[in-house]
Amino acid sequence: MAIRMKSSEASTGLDRDVMSKLASLDKAFARFEDRSQRVERVSQRDFIRTFDYMTKIVATLEEFNKFNEDARLNVSLSASTLLRCCGNLMSETPGKMRELLAGNLWQFMKEKNLPMDISHYNSLIRVLNDNKTDFDPQKILEEISLANLTPDRITYQRLIHRYCLQGDIGNATRLLERMKELEFELNELTFASLLIGYSKQENPPSIKEIFELMKANKVEPGSKTMAAALVSLASNVSKNKNAIDEMNSVHSMIVREELQFGTQELVDIFTYLAPLRDNESIANILEYFKKIVGKSYNNRCRIINSLVMNNHLELASELYWSEKPSGAAIESGNVGNVYIKSLASYKNVSVDFALKELLKLKETGYHRKPYHSYYFSAAENGNLDAVREALKKMAETETIKCQYYYPLLAQAKDNDEIMRVLKNDLNPGLDPNDLLETFTSWVWPKLGDNYKLVFNASQELKYNIDILVTSFLNYAIQEDKLPEAITFLTETVDDLIVKSKGTTIGATNEQADDEGGDADTNSRVKKQEPTQNQPHSRANIVARLLDQVAEHSKNPELVDKAFTLCRLSGNEINTKNTSPLVKVHLLNDNFDKALEVFLKLAEEHRVTPCSRALMTQCLIKKDPENLQKIMNVITDLRGEGNSLYDLATCCLECGKYKQAEKIFASPGFRVRTSRVYQSCEKFAQSGDITALENFVNMSRRMYDINQEYLYQVLIRTYEKTSNGERALNLWNMMQEGDFQPSKKIVLMIARVLEKNKIKVPFQKPKLSLRETKAIEEMI
Repeated sequence: MAIRMKSSEASTGLDRDVMSKLASLDKAFARFEDRSQRVERVSQRDFIRTFDYMTKIVATLEEFNKFNEDARLNVSLSASTLLRCCGNLMSETPGKMRELLAGNLWQFMKEKNLPMDISHYNSLIRVLNDNKTDFDPQKILEEISLANLTPDRITYQRLIHRYCLQGDIGNATRLLERMKELEFELNELTFASLLIGYSKQENPPSIKEIFELMKANKVEPGSKTMAAALVSLASNVSKNKNAIDEMNSVHSMIVREELQFGTQELVDIFTYLAPLRDNESIANILEYFKKIVGKSYNNRCRIINSLVMNNHLELASELYWSEKPSGAAIESGNVGNVYIKSLASYKNVSVDFALKELLKLKETGYHRKPYHSYYFSAAENGNLDAVREALKKMAETETIKCQYYYPLLAQAKDNDEIMRVLKNDLNPGLDPNDLLETFTSWVWPKLGDNYKLVFNASQELKYNIDILVTSFLNYAIQEDKLPEAITFLTETVDDLIVKSKGTTIGATNEQADDEGGDADTNSRVKKQEPTQNQPHSRANIVARLLDQVAEHSKNPELVDKAFTLCRLSGNEINTKNTSPLVKVHLLNDNFDKALEVFLKLAEEHRVTPCSRALMTQCLIKKDPENLQKIMNVITDLRGEGNSLYDLATCCLECGKYKQAEKIFASPGFRVRTSRVYQSCEKFAQSGDITALENFVNMSRRMYDINQEYLYQVLIRTYEKTSNGERALNLWNMMQEGDFQPSKKIVLMIARVLEKNKIKVPFQKPKLSLRETKAIEEMI
């Protein structure tokens, strides 16, 4: 079925770009058709992905004025393939959705003026019939005429089927006479449609009479008419007292002729006979067809999906469990995914029935994680009751992360549903960072201006007030509503903290229990202990928030208010989360105020926020007096070695290399090695290679420093920035000095030189296979 590009097309005016685009489209459709033919059905996701890809190809061709007639013809063939898939082949998608997809595709085809022949309209009519779309066959014929096309046998046949589905035998007969005038062959499909149409009449002819009419027209009854007969009789059992007898007669003919049935025929038979299975004769007929279905996986999937969709759950279950999967399939632990998807996709399926089937899948060893599969399918199809029950089952054996609750929040239709999720579903004892993200990205955007609902119900909801405040400020920053948010919180937060009894992020389960509340809320809290160190986690969250406030607002007053709202305790206040209080003044080029706040914080909380930024400003401004003040504070709080080291690195950043070298060369100058390695990485990330080179050269002789590591960082930076000449200079410097490079260093330098097409002035060391692999992994 896939569209294959012929070599002769090169002469049709398509240039190379167009050919390339259409070839990629052809490959995409080849993959699409391969998947659909392999499983004999098409998924909605696969259809949409392929359709989107086709529209992007067309948009690209239009942008460069390459969407000519030949390109339109190729795209038209691809669109025709997609159109045929919008009907019963998309068996797992409800008819209304298939109808929408088909409508969008048909509109696209007309808007792009794709060339169409009668086969396109035949595909459209078939899809409309499959999806039970209400349409007027006469209008389709008029549209075909306006397109200067001539209906063929298939066109009339499918329009007759539409009239028959409506019970309009008069118009069906009119088209049938037209077919005879045109000397079109009457086949079994036409009589199968007529059989359905006659069954909707007040006094329909018997099946035997219709079969005789077929034979008079030299058409033998086959599987299509037998299936249509069973479906028609099943629909008329209540008003046709002979229906059961006629169905038994049809069944006998099927057995005698040993007829083979297509997938859709079997789907229709099971779907229409299922409500009558309490009748012994019908039950026997269904048993016969169960044997016909047998081990055909694709047939069983399509039939089971239709039975589930139409609420014939017990029969669907019987059919599913009637065949045991192979040992290899059971060993995979993923048997039953299609069945699970059907159970989760349709809201008519009771959750209790679905859970019973899932438990059976788990107990038999067919599926290792049936509840997970059920959850994802239910979430994808908006079946929120099923999502909730799946989460409860999953929570029995594992800790549920915040992300699993996103579908409940995303598909909440109103504020009441959001509050229901917060109260009954989402666990207040989850990881603070995850809860922070959940409220910032999902809860506040969904509530919009109704955010007060959460704060007013904070005591009942049991969520930590710090998480609510911090996430709300994060959201306000994104929505550019920071001043209003801080004003609201400033007026409200004191009362909230009193109500919540001063809980902090990561409050223990015992604290939550002591605060009272209903048993269900407390049980949600008990599901998970906070996993992170509480003060450290909270301090980091606050630091990130305050930094965002400073960067976004550049308003010192807002930053001060936000800091106050966060209510950090004494042991939580550190250099990181106080830095925004200083940084906001530096962002406003107000050095004097920044220094004033720095000195105040250092005195009150013994922290040194933004000390290096302040020192850098002093160096740039040549302000030794204030620089000495900062140095004195750092020396007092962190020691002389750290203050000198900070000054040296600031000198390097400002390009004052001689001053930095004097500090590094000071007798007895020492600092923690971890600080040296961190600084080295920061210089590398900054992209200032000269500063990095000077830093490596000055710090490599410090006590207990791993020179090998510093050189590796430097060489990796050369490689990233394509600085082969500098790598060669480094090699020469090593030869002149007393550093003996390792095999790894030699190989790293050689690689940089080779990449930059510089001759390697040394012989690369010979390594064993094990050494080569180890060094390559390290590099």
